[in-house]
Amino acid sequence: MALPLARTPKESHLYIELHACECGEADVEHRSHSTGQGDGYWISHYDLTCPGCGADREFAFRVPDWPSSTGGYGGSEPSEIIDAGQWLIIADLTASAVPVTPSRAAKERAEQRRTLEMAVDAMTEILKFVPGREPAVPDSAFWTPEGRAQRDREPGRFHRDRLEVVLDSYRRALARFS
Repeated sequence: MALPLARTPKESHLYIELHACECGEADVEHRSHSTGQGDGYWISHYDLTCPGCGADREFAFRVPDWPSSTGGYGGSEPSEIIDAGQWLIIADLTASAVPVTPSRAAKERAEQRRTLEMAVDAMTEILKFVPGREPAVPDSAFWTPEGRAQRDREPGRFHRDRLEVVLDSYRRALARFS
């Protein structure tokens, strides 16, 4: 069985953050990271420790021969490890953490900008799941319990037009933080 594809290190790190330890702790302590060849593909391997209970944790991903240089989480294809519903959860959490008015303190404003950039990136990722000019994200783009629950709670939020409006509003907000 092939390992899951992580398009960029940024995406693999987010995936790890989304998968808390059995004890409930989401943070990890990095012990080591290595890359190597697998069965015809590159592998990125993380050995981690849970700071809560001390459990060893391990994640391995298939990675592209040529990682995306988009600056986001991946190229033009949708994620294979984070589903559309999870991306919306990420967008909502990050966007809601940013105040309407940027901080006057440069350091705080820069952090607010990075947080809002994550919301923009997450909304962009959701739209990658919408094929061609289809009107909405297909059911096949929701494979985790969290993602399906998000879709079931608010299915209208996964319509292309609504996603594009939200993305545009996040981009306009981001311009205020420059």
